[in-house]
Amino acid sequence: MGENEYDEQVKESFTKFQKQMFESKQIIAMEEETKALKERQMDTASKILSRVKTVDDSKTMYRQIGKAYVVSTKEEELKRMEKIIRECEADIKKSEEKKKYVIRSLEDAQNNLREMVAAHK
Repeated sequence: MGENEYDEQVKESFTKFQKQMFESKQIIAMEEETKALKERQMDTASKILSRVKTVDDSKTMYRQIGKAYVVSTKEEELKRMEKIIRECEADIKKSEEKKKYVIRSLEDAQNNLREMVAAHK
């Protein structure tokens, strides 16, 4: 392989790596934002859950949907809050796994570029 061909190949690989790095940083930032949003949502649901547990069973409960209110029972609200918390925990776990995968693939691309440059020396 000629020197010019090798330089072009390294240049092309480096350009691809830069593009992948930029895209990876965007994905990581988006996953961090998603994680923070889900953590806030989970925190809110946990606080509501603890408040609903203190309410007497005989009290009528209302749940807001948009501008309307719907009559609900304490049991239904407890189940709904627990479901929200479980879903948020699952979403946070998925975000973490996706972030780890993106970081791992970025590290692999970086190592491949290093090996390509080191192999020519």
